[in-house]
Amino acid sequence: MRFPFFREQISSVASRAQLDAAIDFCREADTFVVCKLDRLARSVRDLVRIIDTLKTKDVALRILNMNFDTASPTEKMMLTILGSIAEFEREIMLERQKEDHESS
Repeated sequence: MRFPFFREQISSVASRAQLDAAIDFCREADTFVVCKLDRLARSVRDLVRIIDTLKTKDVALRILNMNFDTASPTEKMMLTILGSIAEFEREIMLERQKEDHESS
């Protein structure tokens, strides 16, 4: 059995036609496989949107370098926690940048 392979090298601000095509290609009970989480989503908001789209289609998400497979409830929870931590870290970084800018 052959599996489709979608690949895209694009800037962080451009639309992602191959990602959209890959998600559109997925069918119920498929597993959407990516090498790394940061290659899938540009932000937590983007990640949540992608996960929701896959969930609506009844498609699991597997992230190879993290050995994550959202087919299990525990791993769905862990992905949400990691997303929350990443968002928290970004907000702290932005807060520090603002403080540095104000003190200059």
